[in-house]
Amino acid sequence: MPSNTMADADGTNDSLEGSDIVAARNQADAKLSISLQSLHLGEEHLVNDDFGKAFAYYLLVLKLTPELAKTIRPNFSRALREWGHILERHGRIDSLFECYEQAFELDAENETVFNDMGTILFRLGFQDEAVSYFRKALRINDGYLEAKENLNNVSSALVERWHFRMLNDIHRNKAYKEAIKKAINEGYDTVLDIGAGTAILSMFSVQSGAKHVYGCEMSKTMYELGRDVLVTNHMSDKVMLLNMKSTDMTIPRDLPCKVSLVVTETVDAGLFGEGIVETLQHAWQHLLANDRDTHHQYPINGKVIPSKAIVFAQLVECEAIRKQHRVTAHQIGNLTLNCDLISATMAAQCKTSNCTVEPYSTERMSTVCSGFTPLSNAFKVRDIDFNSAQILCSAEPCGPDVDHQISVTKSGHLDAIVSWFTLHLYEDCALSTSPNDESCWEQAVFPIHPLHICQGDGDIQAGNTVTVTAAYKDSHLSLHIPAVAQQEMQNTGGDTVIQQSSNQDDISDPSDANTNTVDGIVSNKENDQAFVLSHEEIMAINDVKYQNILHDVIRSAIDRHKICNTTTNVADHVTKYSQQCKGASTAKTKFVTMDISPSFSLAGLHVAKAGATRVYFPNIVEDCQNALQWILTCNTIEGDVIEYGQIQDGDMVDLLIADIIESRGVFRQRVLEDIAMARLLH
Repeated sequence: MPSNTMADADGTNDSLEGSDIVAARNQADAKLSISLQSLHLGEEHLVNDDFGKAFAYYLLVLKLTPELAKTIRPNFSRALREWGHILERHGRIDSLFECYEQAFELDAENETVFNDMGTILFRLGFQDEAVSYFRKALRINDGYLEAKENLNNVSSALVERWHFRMLNDIHRNKAYKEAIKKAINEGYDTVLDIGAGTAILSMFSVQSGAKHVYGCEMSKTMYELGRDVLVTNHMSDKVMLLNMKSTDMTIPRDLPCKVSLVVTETVDAGLFGEGIVETLQHAWQHLLANDRDTHHQYPINGKVIPSKAIVFAQLVECEAIRKQHRVTAHQIGNLTLNCDLISATMAAQCKTSNCTVEPYSTERMSTVCSGFTPLSNAFKVRDIDFNSAQILCSAEPCGPDVDHQISVTKSGHLDAIVSWFTLHLYEDCALSTSPNDESCWEQAVFPIHPLHICQGDGDIQAGNTVTVTAAYKDSHLSLHIPAVAQQEMQNTGGDTVIQQSSNQDDISDPSDANTNTVDGIVSNKENDQAFVLSHEEIMAINDVKYQNILHDVIRSAIDRHKICNTTTNVADHVTKYSQQCKGASTAKTKFVTMDISPSFSLAGLHVAKAGATRVYFPNIVEDCQNALQWILTCNTIEGDVIEYGQIQDGDMVDLLIADIIESRGVFRQRVLEDIAMARLLH
């Protein structure tokens, strides 16, 4: 009896298992049937360009039968791409991202979808994220040419050019490698590379025998690049690379323990501009071993490479720098420039209030156009010890503001203070960024406004002494000549000393009825004002030959228009045109102009001065509008002639002006597109 019962039980189990198998088969058949129907409908909608429905049906196919992913991948990718374009055009960005997330989840090996997502992110301005998706596409298929080209194009835009110069600087690389090796040999063998970039300093640390090497890089693009470099050099398992700022790192969340050596090159041409002081302050307080630690696990305190830096500077005359930072011409064609047009960098030098713009630009002085002339000997500005935690973490890590009395060794026009520095890496390992040294760094250029010099014209004489104030403010080095308030010349043993009054912010008393001050710049000229333009705009205006040719061409065009609209006889055309060229009348005939230059432009003002009835500036920003309005007033041009914005309905254009070539010699693609789209010409 028991055996029969068991047999019955076994038979029941077999019956149940059989029914489960049948049900599973039926379910699989149903899924396959629905999937095939969906596939058919997806292809049908794709042929009819109904991409949204096609994408939805292909998604269903992937959910039901993931094994068909490779089969439908080309059509699925096309449907998603086209549907994505439609969503993007309609501003449905959230829906667009949601569709791609669904695609990634169901077809994680589709390199085309990852590449397409990268191109969308790049168009939307998410460049770092775009690079990440191009890399994912290449990890799936390293021979995918479209993703490879996209990655190269975006990376070349994101990886700043100084990285290439830096990596090609053999002397710099050799000095850092030697310094790191010496430090590790002395026991500083747990290393943190701050601002790792391509991870070259991390790899030097590994090669020098470090026990543990960590790196951090804020830029997503550079982080990804650093990872690839480590993989290529078979060191990805020897360096722990993190995509984050060092000042956000904590122990033990990000690092298992404090390190004994920090290596970094977070310096710019002005030394402090990339935040090396704040970076190392945080490192000494939280990441580097030091004698303040309760449980000091190292026999020695931590070290920093570079160990210290010394900043030097020099007064120079340089026409190229002058023409980048201030418009020197006072008359362009028939336009009088009764104002001061300066760069934001020069404005930062002149302003008495806080300014977010860096107080310096950069130049490779050894190759600057037309060269430069030193007007003083090089002088030491200040030094800083990166290995003194006490000084570095004090209230004034770079010391107080200092006035340097600099002797002028050669007469000339003072255009700028140029600065550079020497990095002392470790013991006798050092690097210099001087103009006389072949290094990857440029020099910092602090442009000087002429009104800050005693005579107000920028000229200084050999034997004079000039005061240069050095300060550390807002993570930047600042070098400037205090504005002269009361100009008193004293002879002291052959040297002429420029004496500044206690008010060193203004050139003269702002309450004076004959002075005007804008952005801290004051002139004794009545009605003078100052306006800020870009370097490129200033250089274009300073090209007087080009500006005068532009004026002549515009004047000829409007004169011919006047003649053609007032005469019908050919002989009269010739006679009147000849008269116009000698001294054209400014009587106004209807003449509409649109200046689509992407920046500040005098061309439209030339037309207004010549007698145009309406001039449109659709691309001029508010700051430039103020400068244009001032020049209009100074040249007695009626203000209602100028319109800022798009052309009014019904107006047709007689003259279209476009600045189509950048100063570096390439076409402005957007302006060319604007010209192609302009259908307003008579």
